[in-house]
Parts: sequence; C-alpha cells; structure tokens
Amino acid sequence: RCSRDWSSDVCSSDLAQGGSTVGAATDGRWPVFALVILARIVMTIQTVSVGALGPALLADQGLDPGYAGLGVLIGVFMLPGIFVALPAGWLTGWLGERRIALFGLGLLTVGGVAFAISPDFATAFASRLVGGAGAALLNVVLSSMVMARFSGPALAPAMGGFLAAYPFGIGLSMIALPALASATMSW
Repeated sequence: RCSRDWSSDVCSSDLAQGGSTVGAATDGRWPVFALVILARIVMTIQTVSVGALGPALLADQGLDPGYAGLGVLIGVFMLPGIFVALPAGWLTGWLGERRIALFGLGLLTVGGVAFAISPDFATAFASRLVGGAGAALLNVVLSSMVMARFSGPALAPAMGGFLAAYPFGIGLSMIALPALASATMSW
C-alpha cells in the first residue's frame, strides 16, 4: 500500500521501481517536512520535560516525587516504546501516516496536559505512560514520513534535519522550561 496521504506525490513503491522525487514531489514534501520537524521538537520537549523541571517538581508538595520518583517519571516515558514501536510500523503501513501521526500527537498532547495538571504521583506516572506511547508512535511514523518523501542524494540532508530536531528540542526544553517555571512560580 502506498502512503500518498499527506501532501505526498511520491510513493515508496514508485521509488523502488526507479521513480524519482525530482519534479512532482518538490512542492508537497516541504510543508510536510516542516510539520515533521515541528512534531519532533515538540515530542522531544515533552520527553525531557521532567529532567528540565526537576527542581520545580521536587518542590511541589502535592506531587512530591523525590529524586527516585523523578527518575521513574523520566524512564516511564520510554517504557511504551518497547511495546508500541513494532506495532506502530505495521499500523502505519495499514492505516497510513496521517492517522498514526495524528493519533500519536493526540496521545502526546493528552499525556502532556494530564501531566501538567497531575495532583499526585500516580496521575503523573499514568500521564507519562500515555505521552510515551504517543512519542513511540511518532518516532516510527515521522521517520517513515521522511523516508517516503526523500530519496537519493536528498535523503541524507533530510534525515540530518530530522535527527537535528531532537537535540534542538532538548536544548530548547532545558533553557525554556526552567525559565518558564521560574517566571510563573509553577512547573
């Protein structure tokens, strides 16, 4: 099945049969690529948010995770990837990139909002699981979206941009989230 469902004029099977991304695909792939980069940055910010907000989280008497609890909240975000990544690849092939990307973003958003309003550690834990499942879906589908739109000499720079979004998101999170927590006196 070809995933031509998100401004893509290129199908992986077309490329496998000697097709090219030159010409027709040049218009539709750049807006999608920009959205992929933005989604990757947002995903990364949520991934490292607990580490960036550690001191503020430790000061929250309602949440009171302690240092070990911070480690648990960081690690539990990655846990769903063990169970979600392989099925995410199959689901992306079956349901298409757009559906899986939007579902992953939805889980990431629900997890992030639930974490932000968590009254206790158990709710924070559950919200990080939900957000982590969304991040696992996004890691698979966003990679697929880049690969489906770029080939040949254009693939390496596209993958470079895609991968650079991760450390950019980490840096942005480590700078912006503590400053935001200090300015608002809340995490």
